[in-house]
Amino acid sequence: MGISAITGAWEIGASGWPYPKLFFTDYYIMAVAIKGDNLALYDMTNAANVWTATERIDLGAASGITSIDVAGFGTYVVIVVNKGATKEIYEKNPSTKAVTLTAVTTIPGGNSCCNHKGQLFIGGLYSTGAPWNTMTACSVAW
Repeated sequence: MGISAITGAWEIGASGWPYPKLFFTDYYIMAVAIKGDNLALYDMTNAANVWTATERIDLGAASGITSIDVAGFGTYVVIVVNKGATKEIYEKNPSTKAVTLTAVTTIPGGNSCCNHKGQLFIGGLYSTGAPWNTMTACSVAW
């Protein structure tokens, strides 16, 4: 099975495993797929049984990304990108749907995230600013 996108056909189980990867939130279906040597984040929509992938942001070199996780809060979404020693965090603007990088001093990056009863949980914290910079990678914040 494959999915057609502007950046090419996504093959399930192809050499780019584990991508493409889908994330389901209350409001969105999002995907991360290989785009050349990088990974990109997409919004997925379905009209008349035809799936369309709209690229939101290039996340960087696939070889440098260990994992990606998504937590949705209605039309607001948080994306954590684990790049090994460093982590990045992105936010999806509810109005414009644009995905932008957020400073890890504002919201800490991490290895994983989830929406637990409306509260953002981030595990495997990474931050360069107080109060999270004193917490280790074994910490969880909410």
